[in-house]
Amino acid sequence: MYGEQVALAVAACLLGFLTWQDASGINWSELQRGLEAEAKEVKDMAQPVIAEVILRKADGSSVMDAREAITAGNIAKYRVSEETAEEASQKLRDKGFEVLQGGPTSITISGDKGLFEENFGTALEITSKDVMPSVMPSDIAGAETAYYEAKEPIRIPEDLSPLVADIVLPTPPQLFP
Repeated sequence: MYGEQVALAVAACLLGFLTWQDASGINWSELQRGLEAEAKEVKDMAQPVIAEVILRKADGSSVMDAREAITAGNIAKYRVSEETAEEASQKLRDKGFEVLQGGPTSITISGDKGLFEENFGTALEITSKDVMPSVMPSDIAGAETAYYEAKEPIRIPEDLSPLVADIVLPTPPQLFP
């Protein structure tokens, strides 16, 4: 008998809820889509932006100007000075970025999406790519990778332009068997 009363009470609550939903004019599918979009936005904010900052030499040139393949034999022509790399790294740290690694022609930085958009005057959007399309179905964990794309050109701030030739957001490689 108690079970029947509980079932009737639940049914009454459900009926009341459905009546309220209909009368309130709330479109639940739109509400769900909105919540899913907000969840995606929160996830996007949690994923750091990783970028490669291409540095300029003292004469203003960079590896981006190369008209030949970069090899161990010619990398010295494009190598920036330690002073340039350190000055650019410090300016980026002062803006709030983490410098992850330095190389002969560039440095790798990391920061959150808002920091990147604010400093480089662009809008970023997270997208994903199936990196192993011919090997694994996309529902297998690890076969799809998320990354950022700039929806507007990346603008280099004036204080960095003498040191920085370009900023590149890397895309994941596509792997083949």
